[in-house]
Amino acid sequence: MSGTETYKINIYIGLREGYDGDTHSIEEAIDVCSKFVDELGLCVTVTPTNYVYSGGYEPGIIVGLINYPRYPKTKDVLNRYGVDLAEKLMKHFKQNRCTFETPKISMLMENGEFDSI
Repeated sequence: MSGTETYKINIYIGLREGYDGDTHSIEEAIDVCSKFVDELGLCVTVTPTNYVYSGGYEPGIIVGLINYPRYPKTKDVLNRYGVDLAEKLMKHFKQNRCTFETPKISMLMENGEFDSI
């Protein structure tokens, strides 16, 4: 049995392009995430959800990135990978913004432009 320090990141992102565009599938999200983690030795979860907001709603996902004991990373490395994955998802789904959550802070990423945590 092996272990590592617990550290979790969640990425909250919708699956509808912009405000009224095409809606993508969870399978597309899994495919984007799968290609990303295969390159880096990571583990993520992809959970379907619905975002309900003033004036509407849309389907979305919550992507969870953990410090997987098989491929342990530092918090800084996990944060960088999380931001990179969030940017890939935003570009793929043509999102205006998403929320990036760590154990201590939630940040709004807009238009894929986010430099550091």
